[in-house]
Amino acid sequence: MKAKYLLIIGLIFIMTGCGKVVGESEVKAETDEAAFLTFEWIEAGYNGLLEPLSIELGQSADQIVAAYGQPREKGSYEGGEFWQYDPHTFFINPMSGQSVAVAMDIETYQLTEEDLKRELGTFDRSEQNMMEDYWMYVYELDDYELIFEAKTEGGPLQFVWLRELQ
Repeated sequence: MKAKYLLIIGLIFIMTGCGKVVGESEVKAETDEAAFLTFEWIEAGYNGLLEPLSIELGQSADQIVAAYGQPREKGSYEGGEFWQYDPHTFFINPMSGQSVAVAMDIETYQLTEEDLKRELGTFDRSEQNMMEDYWMYVYELDDYELIFEAKTEGGPLQFVWLRELQ
């Protein structure tokens, strides 16, 4: 009889332990995805640097080509030029010839508004961008803005921008 109770107690401990292991691995998977987005994005943004690419605004067209090669595509956007690379795009002021913004496709990371709040803190503004038809979450960083865009409010984030304020 004693052996039966010991066996039952042993099974309970084993089953409880298995549940914890499964729960821990699920939390780890979420943590790994969120590790892409860290508070370093805010800290670097104050210096005109987009994390995680370590791309700095204010580079000349020659510096961009030297660092990244020829762009996959060039075109015009809101009175300036864009240079498309993968997974980011530079926006060049035609008067100064320097980068004033950089955008990156982050859709594959499946980040949400809640991820922003948890990793970066509460954003300064949240509003509809009528011209682009995206919902924006904006962090104001002195001379720069770090902007996350989603197709709808509360939807998955699709793009991140770092732009210099003019």
